[in-house]
Amino acid sequence: KARSFYARPERVQDPQAIASFFARLNGFNNEKIVGQLSGERSFVYLARQVDASVVDAQADSFAGVYSHSATRRFYPLGSLAGQLLGHTNIDNEGREGIERAFDGVLRETEGAQVAYVDARGLQVPGSIQQRTAAENGRSIVLTIDALYQSILEEELARSIKEADAASAMGVILEPNTGEVLAMANVPLFDPNHSGRSTAVQRRNRVIADAYEPGSTFKVITAAAVLEDGLAEVGERVDCEEGLLRLSNGDLIRDITPHGELSFAEVIEQSSNIGVIKFARRLPRARFYQYIRSFGFATRSGVELPAESSGLLQRVDRWSDRSQETISIGQEISVTALQLAQAYAAIATGGELLVPQVVKGYADRDGRLEEERAPRVLRRVISEKTSAKLRKILHGVVDRGTGSRARIAGVSVAGKTGTA
Repeated sequence: KARSFYARPERVQDPQAIASFFARLNGFNNEKIVGQLSGERSFVYLARQVDASVVDAQADSFAGVYSHSATRRFYPLGSLAGQLLGHTNIDNEGREGIERAFDGVLRETEGAQVAYVDARGLQVPGSIQQRTAAENGRSIVLTIDALYQSILEEELARSIKEADAASAMGVILEPNTGEVLAMANVPLFDPNHSGRSTAVQRRNRVIADAYEPGSTFKVITAAAVLEDGLAEVGERVDCEEGLLRLSNGDLIRDITPHGELSFAEVIEQSSNIGVIKFARRLPRARFYQYIRSFGFATRSGVELPAESSGLLQRVDRWSDRSQETISIGQEISVTALQLAQAYAAIATGGELLVPQVVKGYADRDGRLEEERAPRVLRRVISEKTSAKLRKILHGVVDRGTGSRARIAGVSVAGKTGTA
């Protein structure tokens, strides 16, 4: 609950005293308020959505100053999931994030009444002809787990410090339902003080920023090759001791040179050369089809504003080396959410689900009602291929480049990548 204060300038007697008092509440300078009170306007807001507990009785003692009750957004967990939640403006209208996406659901319907007024603009007693009751907006329940969210934000903050980075982002998905359990951006943003923030701080980079995925994209290449039966997990290929010359003369290198590796070892060791050699077996149009089927170059369907679709050239615009380059995660850009969505499809058996941030609606007592069901977009690979890929990705963590993700007693699958 809050209070908003306004003035009728023609009734004001001491504009300097009013300006001095209310400048402390709204951050304006005295001269600005005095100028407004001295103008020709008939109505001037002095302070809006002020916490009622911090306003003393003097606010009501000035001639020509009035107030009305108001409400203001308050986010009790502060900066937790700030970019995801977004914020509202002074009129409680959603401007970004969840607040904007679901403004039509959350917003109340204002009441109205029709009555006669006299020549001075004052309501004639007993003259109300029509009244429409106000209605509250609905409450929504997010899929976000506050504990997971706080842990993710802490880990991202630690990672920024270790890497001397400018920012970090992360997302946690429940692959069987598509529910987003955490979506974090660091540095953090506190929606309670949105006016003090910059657009960069408020940006939800998990969905808005597209980047080259690098070697994390190799799992998509592997999925396409395995699904079309163009290689076996144990099939071996010569990785050219870390140096491969393409048909146009360009050189492709591996950070760590390798000789012969099996298909699984190519992914475990993240060999660019090995992946390229297997990718060459795919017809271009077929490879492009798999990329699109996994959800890249299109929005994920998550109900959040400002989502990027990423970048991928049409296959008829690919250069001589595009297939090789894209197979190792270059010449394509994706969002973090798209990448997580694709990996979730592998984790859950081959079905691509729509990421969801809203679990359902709540009744007046806060109990969940009208829970949303998972939304399956399509099957992208078979369960058999999915199982093969999960085993390979376990090997990445157990024996390959992803050893830092190893956790004793827990089966972890994953893939490293450097953009």
